[in-house]
Amino acid sequence: MNRNSVMRWPTWADVVMVLLVTASSMRDAAISSGQGLSEPSVAAAAVAGLSLAGRRRRPLAVTAVTVAAAGLWGPVLPLLVALFHLASRGRTWLAVAGAAVALITNALVDPALSLLTPRSYGPALLLALAVTLGLWAGSRRRLVGALAGQVEHLRIERKLREQAARDAERTAIAAEMHDVLAHRLSLIALHTGVLTAKKDPLPAQVTERLTLLRNASADALTDLRDVLGALRSAPTSPLSRPARTGPA
Repeated sequence: MNRNSVMRWPTWADVVMVLLVTASSMRDAAISSGQGLSEPSVAAAAVAGLSLAGRRRRPLAVTAVTVAAAGLWGPVLPLLVALFHLASRGRTWLAVAGAAVALITNALVDPALSLLTPRSYGPALLLALAVTLGLWAGSRRRLVGALAGQVEHLRIERKLREQAARDAERTAIAAEMHDVLAHRLSLIALHTGVLTAKKDPLPAQVTERLTLLRNASADALTDLRDVLGALRSAPTSPLSRPARTGPA
């Protein structure tokens, strides 16, 4: 799961936030100007607030619009949202530069609505703040859950790699043991067969011992192949290590 998709708000919440910021900024500009909705500051507040809808695709353009509106006419809420978006995406220096430009421009232009003037947005802002904090907490909780799932996935993947490495090592050991022991047992069976097939008669007791040794080596070679074949194909659990055995 992508981190940006986890942290992104639902569409309806984003729309509500943009409308609340726009309406609050327009109301603040209209009250400060004292001439209703026909003032340029009200139009600037509306443009700055509605531009927040494109802050994810065009963050720099939206920041420029909100900085210009705040510096020339004084609507501060759209600027705060745009700067918060930049800071949350790791562009802290751009956010600081935008705030500085807005403050300097506002001080030079000295509009009716100053950025340093205390604002009164009423209880609607508190309700919007509560909803915003709730959405942020939910996004953070989903992000933590997604990261925990990724950690668990990586842990299982690491265990599976360890199991594959152990299986490869077991296969290599089994192949080496089979080659060495099979060669030695084959030599024993071969030499005992040669001795029993000699033209010169051997004592019956010696012939019996040689036959027994030959049969035992052949049986041991067969058992060795069965055991090493089982060792190669034996599954191992990724959550447990193979038990250590003591000396025979």
